[in-house]
Amino acid sequence: MNVSTLLLSKCSRNAVRYIASLSALPDTHQMLYKTVRDFTEGELKPIAAKLDREHLYPKEQIKKMGELGLMGVEVPEDLGGTGLDYLAYAIAFNSSRKYMRDLRKFNDCPLPID
Repeated sequence: MNVSTLLLSKCSRNAVRYIASLSALPDTHQMLYKTVRDFTEGELKPIAAKLDREHLYPKEQIKKMGELGLMGVEVPEDLGGTGLDYLAYAIAFNSSRKYMRDLRKFNDCPLPID
């Protein structure tokens, strides 16, 4: 077996495992994943390179993330957060930072940044 075949077979196994584990998540977490994926694909992907290249602050996108409940996902509702668990935080954070290298600076805020 050559290296390419070995890598391809490993990638294929990991892809199946990833999809299987996503479907095993509770409905709330699956919905969160889809919301973050749709938001990042529609709002962040088109401007990600420009934000990184020009060192711009994505004020409107951060505000929209707050409106969607993606800021402070693990913070209790009575403190202004979404009130979900740390798994939800990990899903939101890892899914959204794909297109924003510096998103970790903003994602811990419980409320939208104005």
